[in-house]
Amino acid sequence: MQVSRIKLAIAIVASALVVVCVMSGRGQRSAMLIPLILIGILAAASLTLIPALRKKASPKGRPAAGQPDNEAILEAECARRQKTASALPRYFDSAPALKAKLGAELGAIDDERIPSLVDKARDLEEEFWEKGDFEDPASFEHIYQARALLETCLDAKPANEPALRMLLEVLQAGWPLILAQKDMNRFAAATRARQMLVGRNFEGLYAMWGPIWTLWNHHASKRPDPVIDDLAVASVILLIQPPPEFWTSVVDVDTVQKNRSATARDVEAGRIEFLRTRHLEVLTSALAACGRKGAEWDMYANDIRRATDCLKRGVPGGHFAEPVIVCRGNADSVRYGGRFVIFQGPRERRAQLVPLHEERARWQKTGLAT
Repeated sequence: MQVSRIKLAIAIVASALVVVCVMSGRGQRSAMLIPLILIGILAAASLTLIPALRKKASPKGRPAAGQPDNEAILEAECARRQKTASALPRYFDSAPALKAKLGAELGAIDDERIPSLVDKARDLEEEFWEKGDFEDPASFEHIYQARALLETCLDAKPANEPALRMLLEVLQAGWPLILAQKDMNRFAAATRARQMLVGRNFEGLYAMWGPIWTLWNHHASKRPDPVIDDLAVASVILLIQPPPEFWTSVVDVDTVQKNRSATARDVEAGRIEFLRTRHLEVLTSALAACGRKGAEWDMYANDIRRATDCLKRGVPGGHFAEPVIVCRGNADSVRYGGRFVIFQGPRERRAQLVPLHEERARWQKTGLAT
């Protein structure tokens, strides 16, 4: 479906950048893992974004006359984000004071209070967008407050579903990918300033690891009547990897305990096997969820079977090839790129988010899909 590919392009471009960012951000092989699942992200881009754009490009790969230079647009957005990120204080430097203030103001937090606090975090995120997000460093005062508020809620109630979902939203809003492909070589020999940007590039990605697995284990994988947001959580889990300290303090320790003479190659193999096993568990559960929904989710079930087969065979493609949620109309733009399919964004974008199977059915009815 050519129209489908074009409509899904912006939703996929974030995933296409992840591999480049991972490669540019990690300097030492022993501290780096390029799991097959992340290599597969590039395959996802080739199924949607690249074919659609090639039809509009000249034979030499340059944009056709009258068509936008998508690579230049993406690089300009990344440069915008880098400029603002360079002027910001680190969240981890600001968080203690923010949380101390919240602790004094809020007192004890229980499940009954959290919905109103989540609404407050949503309002703070909205203010972040209204003030220009990466256009104005002052807007980050609101996203920092929102993150601190949600982390405070989860310190009290670690498995609270609304707080987990909203924290994942805030992390993507304020900490999207900020490095483009051209940055890979420039950042290889990193100055301190560039190291900061590399860290900023990965901060949101790594911070999502704990909350998204808690959300999946406690809620999204357990729902008798799953919703599309649950399937979206599964798709994102397949695209992220844990922070470096998780590898060294958990997975690598387990590998060495099982094999006292483990080499660096054994450790890396242990990391790959860890992710492969966990991802197969997620895919199995997601397929069962599709079964509970019946024919309505058949298109996702087929995607999951393909991803499972790729993962079992150790070839790229062990992830959802297409997003399970898309943005209808003109509410999407490169401004919202570098984020995952569970990202919602400001009010006007949230109102245009629809499950892929519903949007595809609409395209078929209106003759847009071929």
